Parts: sequence; structure tokens; C-alpha cells
Amino acid sequence: MDATLSSALQCVAFLSGVIGQWLIARRSRNAFVAWTLSNIVLIVFAGLSEAWWLLAMYSVYLAGSVFAWWQWGRSAGVQGEGHTALQPSGKPR
Repeated sequence: MDATLSSALQCVAFLSGVIGQWLIARRSRNAFVAWTLSNIVLIVFAGLSEAWWLLAMYSVYLAGSVFAWWQWGRSAGVQGEGHTALQPSGKPR
């Protein structure tokens, strides 16, 4: 894989992963959208690098992000821009 492409993929994955962390700290369901982007980029990166176990791992993470986004919206009733209040148990209200 070209070094420039490798760096670009890693940069996008890093930035979207950090944005996801920031959003989840703000209790935003949109964190899962950022993590979905990060995981898709990392799946492409792993595939181009022929790192098959990493590809499998990021595929599981992708499925988890999509499921969590769907579940949070389904059980929480999204308020405003994807924000919901979390109870101390970690379950959305």
C-alpha cells in the first residue's frame, strides 16, 4: 500500500475515533456514527494491508457501533441533536 494512502487512512480513523470519544463523553448517540466511520476506514486499511485478523476485529467493532446506535435510539427516544441523558447505570432514560 502507498505510504500516503496509509497515512491518510490512519489519520481519518484516528480523528473520527477521537471525535467519537468526545461525543460519548458528552453522552451523544452520534459517537457511534463517528466510530462507524473510523471502523470502516480501518477495515479498508486492514484489507489493503492484508491484516485479516485486524479486519475481523474492526468488523466486529463496526457491528457493535451500528447496533449500539440503533439500540440507543430505539430505547432512549433521542432528544435534540442525538443527545440523551444517561442514568448512572449507563442506560439511556
